[in-house]
Amino acid sequence: MKFSGILLLLLLLFAAELREAGAVPADSASVGGIPIAGFSSDSGFGFGGLAQYISYDDGFEHFRRKFRAQSTIFIQGKLFTDLIYEEWYRSGNRLHIRARGQLEPDARYFGRGMEAGFSREAFREDAYSYKRELLTVEAAYGIRLASPENTRRELEAGFMAGAVRNAAPEGSRLRLQQPPGTGGGLRNAVFAGLSRDTRDHLVRTASGSRITGRLSVFPALTGNRQNLLKAETNASVYQGLAEISGEPLVLAMRVQYRQLIGRAPFYEQVTLGDELSLRGYPLERFRDNGSLLFSTELRGWLFRLPWYNAQFGGQLFTDAGTVFLQPGEAFDTQQWRLTGGIGGVMSVFSRDFILRGDLGFSQETWRIYAGLGYTF
Repeated sequence: MKFSGILLLLLLLFAAELREAGAVPADSASVGGIPIAGFSSDSGFGFGGLAQYISYDDGFEHFRRKFRAQSTIFIQGKLFTDLIYEEWYRSGNRLHIRARGQLEPDARYFGRGMEAGFSREAFREDAYSYKRELLTVEAAYGIRLASPENTRRELEAGFMAGAVRNAAPEGSRLRLQQPPGTGGGLRNAVFAGLSRDTRDHLVRTASGSRITGRLSVFPALTGNRQNLLKAETNASVYQGLAEISGEPLVLAMRVQYRQLIGRAPFYEQVTLGDELSLRGYPLERFRDNGSLLFSTELRGWLFRLPWYNAQFGGQLFTDAGTVFLQPGEAFDTQQWRLTGGIGGVMSVFSRDFILRGDLGFSQETWRIYAGLGYTF
């Protein structure tokens, strides 16, 4: 689950220490949890918690099994729940299952394209708001392919099943424009993808790269509103520049391209404007059938504390992106938007357990984001 916009307050850390795989004996397990409370730029005050179970076994590079549960409820009525189960096998293959549920009384719809209008007055009066209920279950199995040393190549296949229900109040932009899928519908798909990963570490990446590609099919026969194809590709590169307090100063760069083919309902269209893209704009500010995004971050760890293996760092970031109906429209530079900001990170108990907070600025407003781990 994304803790988009939540400023996490660390209230209590309890149970067993969350440890690095390399520091944990074989045939062992660790359990941990964090109650959280905070304020969201898009959702107001919220409360919730996170619990995690990890088991380790001899011969596995990171862990054998991991289960993580996160849930946050907001005073305004929003509820987000995210359950993740991941299992690795001695063959190098892996199983990944994720279930997500969202209840949003004030989800946002601004319109299609980069020219969708925005005003602070209309935003304050909830003219862009509608109610959204969403449930999604996704399962994927990854098969490790023959790879050189320090490189992981993987073939992945799986399915997604879910549904979304929307309710647009009188006078809202969604009610006035009535895009396809205004009332909601089923979200069922099968997908397959390839990836190549040379990162030196899955969480604290200091060097290497990761390239992924996925093709999803949404068949009308399974209850979807239309036959759809969705292509996605991501490429991330990491380069260590120097050392600060014994930790690398890292330049991280990412490019992401997404494209839908078909008459997509608005809830399947890709969006920009969240904790991962065009940070600083309102949530889901821009949407269309395609998107192109570039992100750059300068990351560093600054100092440690002698308690609980606590460590603190920060990052500077910038995002540039656009949405479009056809791929050729991506090269219209007048339709691009640029944002930037600063952030901080904290790790406790384990070097792999990282809390992140970002402050993003755009030409329309600013936003606070928080979550687990780096954005990419």
